[in-house]
Amino acid sequence: MEENNMTNLKEIKEAFSSSHKDRIYLLDKKTMKVIEVSSDDEEELKLEIAQKVQREPDRFLNIPKRSASSSYNDMVEFIHTNISSKGLIAKLEKAIASERSAFARFKDVLSVEDPEILRAWYSFADQKIEKELLIFLRENNVNI
Repeated sequence: MEENNMTNLKEIKEAFSSSHKDRIYLLDKKTMKVIEVSSDDEEELKLEIAQKVQREPDRFLNIPKRSASSSYNDMVEFIHTNISSKGLIAKLEKAIASERSAFARFKDVLSVEDPEILRAWYSFADQKIEKELLIFLRENNVNI
C-alpha cells in the first residue's frame, strides 16, 4: 500500500473508530480526504459542506461509527483466544460483565496485570477495526 494510501487509511480508521457523538465524518472519494463536521462548527461551514454533498452526492461517503457491540465482541474474542491464565480470564470477564465502561475496565485490568498483553490487545483491536473498515470501503466501491 502506498504511503499516501496508508495516511488516508489511518485518517479513515480514526473517523470509523471515533467515539465523538457530536461529529460526523465524510470521505471525499475524489481526494480520499476525511471531512469532519462537528456540532460546534460554524453554521456557515456546515451549510457549505452540506451544499457540496448535495451537489455531488456520489463523491461523498458517510463514514459510520463502529458499533460498541463490535468492540465488545472483540474483547470477548481476545480474552478467549489470546489469554491463557485462568485468573486473568476471570478478571477480564468480570471487567466486561457490564457493557457500560467495559472497555475502560478491560484496559485498566490489563495495564495492571500485564502491560505486554495490553499491547497485544491494541494490535488485535487495530487489526479488527481495519478489517471491518476495509470491508465497508469495498462494499461502497472505495479502493484504498
